[in-house]
Parts: sequence; structure tokens; C-alpha cells
Amino acid sequence: MDNATLMKVGLWLAEKQQQAYVRGKNDCCTLFMEYHDHMHNTKTLKSIYNKYTNKTGAIRTARKFNITGEWLPKHGYKRVGNPRTGDIVIVETGLYPSGYIVCMNTAWTNVDGTKRMQRFALQEPDQPYSIWRHKTHG
Repeated sequence: MDNATLMKVGLWLAEKQQQAYVRGKNDCCTLFMEYHDHMHNTKTLKSIYNKYTNKTGAIRTARKFNITGEWLPKHGYKRVGNPRTGDIVIVETGLYPSGYIVCMNTAWTNVDGTKRMQRFALQEPDQPYSIWRHKTHG
């Protein structure tokens, strides 16, 4: 990843950090679609933005989009083995997948009930997961 793209990822995450979790508007699923839109000048977020407001709606939406089986490959992502800045990590929580954005050996996401984005050490989660890199990031 070149320096300009690295800066684009970091600045976007910095802007998002103070936004509170709101299901269907600023959650772990809208996060990676909004990130994708920012990085690739698309408008995929509008397909789910404000379409659900509770956990049941989130589960239905995640199933409809089949994120790892359909959405990510369709939008230019390939599955990779080791995460690096710019990648999306999808953790299968059992109910619906949770999306994380990787930046500088840290995974960022929105967690239910929090007032700002959360960061996590980049380590292998206890649940099944996959790492996705866009074709433009190598």
C-alpha cells in the first residue's frame, strides 16, 4: 500500500472515531461498506443504511448480503492469510458477521452500546474469521 492510500485509511478512521454506535447507521456492518465507499468512490452503503434498527433486522440484512460468500468478492476483495493496513476482517459471531478495518496493526470497529469506535490489538479471534484485501491494495 502506498503512502497516499495509507493516509487515506488513517484519516478516515480518525474522522470516524468519535461517532457513536447506531445500529443500521454506524455499526460493524455499515462500517466496512462506508469504508469501501470512501476508498473506492462508490455508494454501496445506501443499500443498507438505516434499513434496520434492531438485532433481528441486522441478522436479516447480513444474511441477505452474504458478506463473505458474495458481497466482498463481488466488490473486488480476495481472501488473504495475513492482515495488513487497509484490509477488512470479518469475524463470524454466530448471529451476524462483524467487520473490522485494519490500520497499523490495530483492528477498528463499532461495538454495540459504545459512544465511539473501538480499537483492538490485531490478534487471532476466538471465533471463525476471514481477512479480505481489495485487488487495488495488492
